[in-house]
Amino acid sequence: MAKKGDAPISIMTYSAEASLDAHQYKIAVQGTARGQCDLPSGTGVGKILGVIYNVPSGGIGATISVVRLGMAKVKLGGAVDPGDGLMVADNTGVAIKYVGGGNNGFLGTAEEGGVSGDIICANIRPIGIGQIKSSSSSSSSSSSSSTSTSSSSSSSSFSSSSSSSSSSCSSSSSSSSSSDSSSSSSDSSSSSSSSSSSSDSSSSSSSSSDSSSSSSSSSSSSTE
Repeated sequence: MAKKGDAPISIMTYSAEASLDAHQYKIAVQGTARGQCDLPSGTGVGKILGVIYNVPSGGIGATISVVRLGMAKVKLGGAVDPGDGLMVADNTGVAIKYVGGGNNGFLGTAEEGGVSGDIICANIRPIGIGQIKSSSSSSSSSSSSSTSTSSSSSSSSFSSSSSSSSSSCSSSSSSSSSSDSSSSSSDSSSSSSSSSSSSDSSSSSSSSSDSSSSSSSSSSSSTE
């Protein structure tokens, strides 16, 4: 049954590798053999199972109930504020404010503040060292992939824009050339027509002159 202020979601039982009779509310870690638990060997160790929930009795081999997930009480070895992360303080199994880096395992977060020796309520959700590093690596990889995708998209857009611009320039140049060619053809045709017309006019004038001369000759003959 849950204690006042506790709301454990997952409780698992283990066999005490060493005597844990005086260590209720302290941090338990994985023991040497499967199914065993023990106190941490030192500051910031990983392989955290959770917090000892029951009052252990019986020394080695005693049944230990450990809160693996949810709200539970934990004993402090230093000052913490509400919302602070928690980690192993030392080999007595008390908790202190979490400090990132190194091989520090993560126990959970403090729901209330306290100082060394206090027993506070905490949100227990252990994260092993490997999981923390993996999560950090995954975040970096995702960010890098996102940046790469953005660059690729930008490059593709630029390339498409350049291609479109080039095509437009070609089309414009071709159209201009065609227009100049048509204009030139039109001017040439006009010049040819003008020449032909001028030639026809000259021919007509010559013909008229010949006709006048004939008529004059005929008139002169008649008078004689």
